[in-house]
Amino acid sequence: MSDQRIGDRFVVRQSLEDSKLGTLYRALDDSTGREVLLLVLAPSLAASPETLDAVIADNQRLGSSADTLLTVAHGTSEQGAWLLSEASAGSLLSTLVDRRYKPDMMAIGRVALAMGRALEEAQASDVTHLDLGPHRLLLDDAELSTPPRVFGFGWWRLLPSYQAGAAAETFYGDPNYLAAEICKGQQASAASDLYSAATTVWALTAGKAPFRSSQPLMSLKRQAIEKPLRLDLVKPTLKGVKDLQQGLVGALDKKPENRPHVAEWLGLMAQVIEPWAAEALSEAPVMPAGRESSLELPAAAVASGQTLQLGSDVVESLQKAVADQAQVADMTMRMSTEDVQAALETKAQETQAAAEAEAQAAAEAQAAAEAQAAAEAQAAA
Repeated sequence: MSDQRIGDRFVVRQSLEDSKLGTLYRALDDSTGREVLLLVLAPSLAASPETLDAVIADNQRLGSSADTLLTVAHGTSEQGAWLLSEASAGSLLSTLVDRRYKPDMMAIGRVALAMGRALEEAQASDVTHLDLGPHRLLLDDAELSTPPRVFGFGWWRLLPSYQAGAAAETFYGDPNYLAAEICKGQQASAASDLYSAATTVWALTAGKAPFRSSQPLMSLKRQAIEKPLRLDLVKPTLKGVKDLQQGLVGALDKKPENRPHVAEWLGLMAQVIEPWAAEALSEAPVMPAGRESSLELPAAAVASGQTLQLGSDVVESLQKAVADQAQVADMTMRMSTEDVQAALETKAQETQAAAEAEAQAAAEAQAAAEAQAAAEAQAAA
């Protein structure tokens, strides 16, 4: 066990990740006695206190989400600026992907549903992630015996998004999991997070990201235009893999407007998982310990260990979430099989109608062009 300290407050337990954002540690917070995730920011980021305050504000809006580990504080030490997040006891999901862990549909279902629930709450709160992947999911143990939790909401504020010509270390996000539109330098949205969630499920199932490369910019280019291989070809012996492939194909569409809404995808994944791992649908995510007291003031107040006096409405929201965690799990059951089928049929009808309208417009344009050409030919004669 490491005896490295960060400032006077944290004892490092484990280094989890080195990235362009900095170093992510699991650490003991002496002020609370709890283990936390501590991101010590790279000096090159030069993030302002106002930017870090905005990260905390994003996370405070997600206080009722049991599927999310909140970033709750920031401060400085001799090692640099840091962001503090809640933690659970296990490893990053990326460690399982890196060692080619072979999940069954129960494990896959836990990951997919946890991400779906977290994103549904985030979308309702107008919060985006924009770097969702196995490296931003933390387990409760060494395997996937319980649902993982998502962390890193709001961290997109630390770096600009990708723009054409940018170097790999200068833009936000892991190209292995970024949505196609982000890889093209286009505007991100909630649909971008859904693409990343589906890519994460694909990677967990296949044992690697679909376009993984030693050159991040090559992954970026392939992510923008190529379709992942079908999972039923990559893992043909996995029970339920054909159903899983059907559940992912819409979310992996390169055009964000063609992807389902998060709630629709969550219902679809529940329908996919139910025949193979029905127990995953009834698992209630457990609220991280000390959620209410973990929300702290940013900046200077954090260093002294002061805590935020929450408004009564926030306290009531958190208390309700803690007392009724099963209600959070019920998100996956909000849509019956009939509801999901009806939603899919409606979307198919809308897509068909749009295609017919586009074809009609094209035919009319062609007819007009032909008429104009005939008129010009007659005039010339």
